[in-house]
Amino acid sequence: MGAMSKKFYHGDPDRDNYFWVYPKDKQLITHRWDAYKVSDICDNCTLVDKNSESGIETYECNGHDNNDSNYFLRDEIRYRHRFLPFANLCAPPYMPHTDFLHIQHLSDNRYTASELYQDAINNFSQAKTYFENYLNRITTSKQYQQQTLNRTFTIGITSLIDVESYIRIAKTNGIVLKLLLSGHKPDVKIDFDFSLHAHYPTLKL
Repeated sequence: MGAMSKKFYHGDPDRDNYFWVYPKDKQLITHRWDAYKVSDICDNCTLVDKNSESGIETYECNGHDNNDSNYFLRDEIRYRHRFLPFANLCAPPYMPHTDFLHIQHLSDNRYTASELYQDAINNFSQAKTYFENYLNRITTSKQYQQQTLNRTFTIGITSLIDVESYIRIAKTNGIVLKLLLSGHKPDVKIDFDFSLHAHYPTLKL
């Protein structure tokens, strides 16, 4: 997903925001812009080409308004935006949203809202603890101490700024979910704020 002016775009930013839809019998190459269904990637796009031999279709994303909150209310869209950063990892392999629903048995409504809220609270708490410990290891390393003024200091693929944002997001989301679990403002609409991170939103009531 590439950002341009007040819109964001799906697809490969280096190839005119194109993405590709494959036949079911072909293996996807890059999950960031390859899929088996158009709706898995984008709902505002134009068909550019279809390869008669491979059956692969090429689409161009027409762009999305950053203020379109309804777009991010769709479960499959939120799922894809959150997990796409890990799509290029070999293990564990990227799991499409439909497979996730099947494995987690969420599609048959066997879990109550309270159970899902509590699971989310536990997960955010675990994430917060993990990143706090990770941040502590980074800031006490000799390599970091030599660059104490550089908040873009990176170990592996994660910068100090990223880790700090993960902690803030996990802490805030845990608090919001506890309020929802307690029945606070049961009819309130939840907003997803991506100002701290492009993929992981902060929940706002």
